[in-house]
Formats: sequence, structure tokens, C-alpha cells
Amino acid sequence: MRQWLSSSLVFSSKMMFSAALSLVALVFVLAIVARLDVAFFEANGMLQNEFIREAFYYQIFQVDAVIIWMLMLGFLAVLSISFLFCKSQFDYYRSLARAFKLFSDNWESPPTASLGRFNPYVTYFFDILSRRMNGETEEALEPLIARATREWPQNPQVSWYDQLQFATVAGMLGMFFSACCVIFYLKVSGRVVELANSIVHFTNTNGPSFLTEQFSIISILVWMILGITTLSFIVTGYRFGRQIAEADYAILRDMKDFMEGNFRQRLFLRSGDPAQEYVLPMNETLEAMGVKLRAPGATTQMRSTEAPAGAALAAGVAVKTG
Repeated sequence: MRQWLSSSLVFSSKMMFSAALSLVALVFVLAIVARLDVAFFEANGMLQNEFIREAFYYQIFQVDAVIIWMLMLGFLAVLSISFLFCKSQFDYYRSLARAFKLFSDNWESPPTASLGRFNPYVTYFFDILSRRMNGETEEALEPLIARATREWPQNPQVSWYDQLQFATVAGMLGMFFSACCVIFYLKVSGRVVELANSIVHFTNTNGPSFLTEQFSIISILVWMILGITTLSFIVTGYRFGRQIAEADYAILRDMKDFMEGNFRQRLFLRSGDPAQEYVLPMNETLEAMGVKLRAPGATTQMRSTEAPAGAALAAGVAVKTG
């Protein structure tokens, strides 16, 4: 399986696990509440028949089909949005590898507009290497290299633009999934009150108010569960963004070394980094450039711009001497 696909599935699975865990916790809370209610009714002699108790449990969770479809839609939204976000991060690596391939065709700077967070640094890299490959002197490149070095990242930097996008989407997903769970909760809690009114013989008129007050208290716990779920979505997205940032930094660090003149430098990532499969084609381009720049005639070629002026000066001196 391709590494980007594997990482995307792992990330989506984590998001799905958070959503599923919140639903399980919600059902667990409702089941505990239902069990406590039945125990309370039995202890006060309000339920006399064991079959009524079983029917009470069964009918509580007999929700409408539309609720089930809404929950399934919520899970599908979490899965698809998570997968698409993850894939969008790998698209930057794919575009970067494509830019390296275009650069190797004619040693001219390729378009960098689609490179997102790589754009400012890769623009410097290709500009400097294009000039170097086409014979510009190292002395002429020094100011540009110095400016690029100053702006180069010194540590892994999370792309807050992408993270903000995902946090917004994750928040919307959390709200949608929370809405589905709240509807499920309200439906079940409403059925508890409805069934209690129909099968339980309350000894006073304030009996049903106990159930209403009970669920108003439990709703605080339910909202906490859903809030934690939304927060887990955002934290999971940030942790994935941090992993991407570390891979970005490793690639840019090695590109900077090559740009500064270490033509034997290649791109190296840890085995678990998500961009591993895109590094090989980029290293092939670096190898081709390194061979060309380390060739015996490379220094002469890069200094070739000085040759016309030197030749003219030499010829003038020779004519004057003659």
C-alpha cells in the first residue's frame, strides 16, 4: 500500500475512533440512567412485572430509522473529510516532486504557485540552482543565497493556514456529529419519560418531574462528552500537522544544504515520515545536478561569464605591448 494512502487511512481511523467512542459513551450513559430508573421504580414498588422491565429496556433504544441514518451520515462525513484533508497535505509533496522533475528537464525554474507552504523557499532554491546550472558565478549568487538563508525555517513549523482550515472543518464535523448525538439523546430520554408515564404507577403528581430533572442534569455530562469529541478531532488534526511539519523541515533543511554548495547532500527522512515515497524522485534530480556541478569543467563553466572581459583585457595588453 502506498505510504500516503496508509497514513491517510490511519488518520481517518483515529478520527472515526473518536466519533465512535463518543457515541459509545453516550449510549453507556443512557443505559446506566435507564438501569437506575428501573431500580428506583422497582424499589418503590412501581414496577411489579419482570416483562415490563424488559419491554422498558427494549423500547428505550428503539429509535427511528432517520436517527440511525443521521448517525451513519455523521460517521461518513468524519471519514471522508478526514481522508481528503490528509490527502491534501500529501498533494504538496507530490507537487514538489513534480517541480523537481520539471527542473531537471531544462534547468529552468518551474512554476511554484501550487506548492503551498513550500512556495517561498522552493522559489529561492530553484532560482539559485537555475542560475548556478546556467553558469552564474558563486560571487554573484552570494547575496541571493544569504537572503534565502535568513528566511529559511530554523525548526519545524506547523502550517497554521492548513491547520485553521482543518480546525474549522473539524469543528463543523464535531457540531454536526454532536447534533446527531443530541437528537439521539433527546429521543431516548423522551422515550424514557413517555414509557415511565405509561407503565409506572406514580404515587404522586410530582413523579414525572423527577425524570425531567434527572435528564437536565445528565445533559451536562452529555455535552461534556460531545465537547471532548470535538476537541479530540482538533487535537488529532494538530498532531498530524506536526508530523507533516517535521517532514517538511527535514526536506527543506537538506535542500538548504544543497543550495549552499554541499552538492553531495540528499534528502533524508525517517522511515515513518509520510513523505518518504516522494523523496526518491527528488533525490534523482539532486544526483543529476550534483554530478553536473561537481564535474571538472563545472567551475570553469560557472566562471565563464568572466571570460569575455578577461580575454578583452588580455588582448588589449598584448596589442599595446606589440
